Amino acid sequence: MQDRTLHYIHDPLCGWCYAADPLVSALRLNLPKDIELKLHGGGMIRGPVALSSDLRSAIPSFAAKIAELTGQVFGEPFMDAFIKGNPERVDSYTIIRGELAVEFGTNDPLPFLKELQKQHFLNGVNICELDGLREVAALTGYSETDFDSWLANISEADVEHHVEATRTLLAKSGGSGFPTFVLESAGQMRRLDHAAYYSRPEDFSALVQQQLETAG
Repeated sequence: MQDRTLHYIHDPLCGWCYAADPLVSALRLNLPKDIELKLHGGGMIRGPVALSSDLRSAIPSFAAKIAELTGQVFGEPFMDAFIKGNPERVDSYTIIRGELAVEFGTNDPLPFLKELQKQHFLNGVNICELDGLREVAALTGYSETDFDSWLANISEADVEHHVEATRTLLAKSGGSGFPTFVLESAGQMRRLDHAAYYSRPEDFSALVQQQLETAG
C-alpha cells in the first residue's frame, strides 16, 4: 500500500483554523489508522509585532462571523484581552516552535495545538510568550521539565525551515491561506475544499475517505 498523508496547513493564531478544529477532530477519529495526519505551521504573523487598534477593534465582528458560520465560539476573556491590547505583540513563530518541540518529544503535536487554540480563543491565554506555552503544555499533560527540554532541541532556524517548507507545500498544492488540507497519495497532491464543511465535520471526513478510495 502506498504511503498516504493528510497534510493540515494551519497557523495557531488563525481564527479560521480554530473554526476548523471540529473538522480536524473528526478526521483524527475517523481516518484509517494508516493515514498520517501531519501538521504544518504556516507562520501567519512573523513577530513579535503589535497589532493596530483598527484590527483589534474588528475582532468582535470577525469572531461573530466565524461563530455564526461554524459554531466555534470565541470566549469573553479572549475578546476582552485582545481588544484591550493583550498580548501587546503577537508572533506565530514562537508558538510554532512550541508545536515543533511537542512533536519532537511526543511525535503527536495535535493535542497541544488543540489546547493552544482553546486557551487562546476561549480563555485569552497569551500563547505568544513562553510562560503561556508552558501553561498550555501543562494543561495538555506535559511537565515543564519535559517541555523545556524538547524546546531546547528546536532552534529559530528550525522554525524558519519549517515555515519555508510549509509555504512551499501550500504553493505546490494550489492553496493560498490557512487552513488548507492536502491529501498526498501515491506521490500525488490533492487539495481538499473544506469551506462548505465547517459545520459538518462528519461529512468532511466522509469526503476525505471518498478521496482516499478514489486515489487508491
